Order: sequence, then C-alpha cells, then structure tokens
Amino acid sequence: MRIKEIMSPEVECLDPTATILDAAQIMRECNVGSLPVMAGDRLVGILTDRDIVCRLVAEGLDGETTLVDTIMTREVATCLDNDDVEVAIHLMEDRKIRRLAVLDHDTSRMIGMLSLGDLSATLPHDIAGEVMDRVSVHH
Repeated sequence: MRIKEIMSPEVECLDPTATILDAAQIMRECNVGSLPVMAGDRLVGILTDRDIVCRLVAEGLDGETTLVDTIMTREVATCLDNDDVEVAIHLMEDRKIRRLAVLDHDTSRMIGMLSLGDLSATLPHDIAGEVMDRVSVHH
C-alpha cells in the first residue's frame, strides 16, 4: 500500500511569521498537535504543541509576540507519496515520531501528512498496535 492512499491530504499550515498565539488557536480549532510551517510552497519546519511548551512557555516567552520561526522544529521527517507504507512505519519507529510530512515524488512539495492515526485506521489492529507501541517506547 502506498502512502498517498492513506495520508491526510488536507493540512492546515502556518507561515513562519505567524505568532505562537495564532498557531495555538489554529491547533485548537483543528484539534491537532502539530502544524507544518511553509514559506511559500517550501516546507521549512513543523510546530508542535511540545515546541510551544518546551521552547515558549518554559523559556517565559510571550505567545503574542513570539513568531513561529523562533521556536519551530526545523528538521521535519518526510516521506514520499509513492513510498510503501512500510517505509513510513520504519521511519516513525526509528525516530519515535507520530507524524510525517508527505512530499510529492516529482516536485518535492508537501502534499499531505501521515499520522499514526492514519496508519491505525488502515492497518490491521494487531499491526497498528505494535507500531504504536514501538513509536511510543522511549529509550
């Protein structure tokens, strides 16, 4: 099965110049814990709820004035839309991450996100459970 068959194609994105307050409100409205950060059509980072807690709140920064670019995670794990789902599973397990940006194999532009939720909705229950366990285990 290919990633493009199960990924979420509709993804809310942030501009790196948005404020953290704006980003947090979008996260709440969309009920998500992360948002890709796009500069034009280029994926430049990802902002997670953990980034907000560890890099904004813990540092005492102001969410109304701090920009997404200041605290976002710059290294984004990606996969290609025509990759086999196994590629994504191994990447998620190796890096202990719950979501991957999906890039078009021809243009390298982001076209969606693949989450553990997407995998668990598609994979057999026992396999999805194993993947969830392996991603969640911290060494």
